[in-house]
Amino acid sequence: MNSETKTPETTAITTTPETTAVVQISPETEALVKQEMPDKPEEAQRETMALIEAIRRRAQLSVQEARDVTLDSYLKAVRQAREAVEQNKPLIDPAQIEKSVELVQRQAEMNWSVIVSEIESLGVQLVDAAKEAWNMLMHSDQKR
Repeated sequence: MNSETKTPETTAITTTPETTAVVQISPETEALVKQEMPDKPEEAQRETMALIEAIRRRAQLSVQEARDVTLDSYLKAVRQAREAVEQNKPLIDPAQIEKSVELVQRQAEMNWSVIVSEIESLGVQLVDAAKEAWNMLMHSDQKR
């Protein structure tokens, strides 16, 4: 059993010299028209409700069409971008990529060599400083 309560929609039949149409009126539209036009004849209220519903449905259709156009434009742009990338594949030279990788590797090795030599130099300086500190400590003991 469904506990959801659905409010029934009112139906309005509109007639013009050219057409007759059955329009479903939402409860919101009916409440709005009855609140704003309480003293107007029933026919004027029905026609106003039908007009508001027609405008609302047209607006909904316009929004949906705009969404569809936007989505279509987006998908078209994505497809074009993908095709452009796929067409540019031959422009990427594997030999050039290999050359670039080798250059980066040589630079990394050279940088590593510089870092190692600086660490060795720092180690030598630390040893020299430790020897100097030892000598100073030993000389200060001999002076006492």
